[in-house]
Amino acid sequence: MKRYILKRLLFAVPTILGSMMVVFLIIRSIPGDPVAMKFGKSATVQEIEEYREEYGYNRPMAVQMVDSIIDTFRGDLGYSMANNQPVFDMILDCLPNTLELTVFGVLLAIVLGVTSGIFAALYRGSIFDMMILSLNTLLMSMPSFFLGLVLIIVFGV
Repeated sequence: MKRYILKRLLFAVPTILGSMMVVFLIIRSIPGDPVAMKFGKSATVQEIEEYREEYGYNRPMAVQMVDSIIDTFRGDLGYSMANNQPVFDMILDCLPNTLELTVFGVLLAIVLGVTSGIFAALYRGSIFDMMILSLNTLLMSMPSFFLGLVLIIVFGV
């Protein structure tokens, strides 16, 4: 069992690195210059070049990618161009709300899942069992963003 877990963890490393490279390349291939957009039309060429020099946007893309991956593993996620603050701090600000929603969602799923499973087992083969099975199948096959919109309309509006 230990060997299996170790093998899976070792396979995770190239998967994570590959994913990071693909995301980096996709972000860099988006048309437009984010540095020029950050400063707007009023910026001088010198200001833009100083910003590029400070944050390394003027280096080759391969060097930027390696630096980005190393910084990510160190915990340095960079600065948000929109909010001009560290991304890690922004994540920490949102973490309590995210954890609260996650814990509530998992508890709700456990309570509803166990309860419906018990009732389906008690009334096996009945119309009630078929309704629970159909509802669970429908909810599991529905995309989460669509289900979220439906729940907002039902409970929020």
